[in-house]
Amino acid sequence: MIEANIDDLNPELYEHVFSELFKNGALDVYLTPIQMKKNRPALKLSILSSPERVDVLTRIIFQETSTIGVRCQQLEKRMLFRRTECIPTPWGKVRIKVAEGAGGILNVSPEYEDCKEIALRAKKPLKEVYKEVEFIWRSSQDK
Repeated sequence: MIEANIDDLNPELYEHVFSELFKNGALDVYLTPIQMKKNRPALKLSILSSPERVDVLTRIIFQETSTIGVRCQQLEKRMLFRRTECIPTPWGKVRIKVAEGAGGILNVSPEYEDCKEIALRAKKPLKEVYKEVEFIWRSSQDK
């Protein structure tokens, strides 16, 4: 985990910072609102990385943001086994992410980009497409 507190960066620049970090091997990048000394509002930039990418990502943080320091720490990450399935729907094939643990299937999530495309094409609310696609997937599991 690489973290930096930033209180003086133009918010428009974060999209580029995220892009550069992901392009250079970041596993996850996110911002958390925080309060700095004298109650100044700021953002904590957090980057999950493999150990071998820390130096490259830290260099990007220093080049692309206004921070003057970063904190690095080792974390243990535990993940569910996951797979992607492709299911037929009335609108075409849709990818579904399925996560499993010791107790079987724990999470199911239709692929955002596939559902967004359907919602736009079919002029349906995206949340309805999500529900319908998940229902179709679950129905196919009962057979």
